Amino acid sequence: MYTEVNANYNIQDKIVIGADLFLYGKQIALKDFDISNRPITAELDPIFDFNLNIKYNYTKRLGGFLRLNNLLNTKHVRWDQYSSYGLNFLFGVGYSF
Repeated sequence: MYTEVNANYNIQDKIVIGADLFLYGKQIALKDFDISNRPITAELDPIFDFNLNIKYNYTKRLGGFLRLNNLLNTKHVRWDQYSSYGLNFLFGVGYSF
């Protein structure tokens, strides 16, 4: 099961505030194969992820953004043996030609 909910709010075409909510149900990961070539699997826990973002449009061509990921700071495994980062952020500037 996978569910994604996104919401954005635009304030006078200058500021866009958004939120993302992701929910992954239980997943099965392939670990290895036994001697008779049958798969050995593991069950991964469900994942709940919440993100916020804000974008400021200085002009129609120039703007900046800030994205806050995993606001609940949960340690989860989306892919087997690859745990996620905790709370993290990304910011930058964008320019359109």
